[in-house]
Amino acid sequence: MDYVPRIGKYYQESLGLSEGTSIAYLVSAPVESMYGLDKALKAADVKIAELSEIPSRVNTGGAIVYGTESACRSAVEAFVEGVEYCAFHPMDIE
Repeated sequence: MDYVPRIGKYYQESLGLSEGTSIAYLVSAPVESMYGLDKALKAADVKIAELSEIPSRVNTGGAIVYGTESACRSAVEAFVEGVEYCAFHPMDIE
């Protein structure tokens, strides 16, 4: 899980975003990734650019989200908190 403060030409073309947009790459185990992604979308003003549907070929899930640099940073933090919560409380997911 990390964010890119300003995308270049590759992501601009592959995701259809304008140059200089910030993105965050959020990926984890399938169930944890969806819970974390939900937390990230609620915590930060970001939108999904690309969703990795589960189950994927490598048994992960997640998304690439975009927004301002601070929103992407907040999304990463919320995603990590959500994934950690799932890992430490597997039966308490709300």
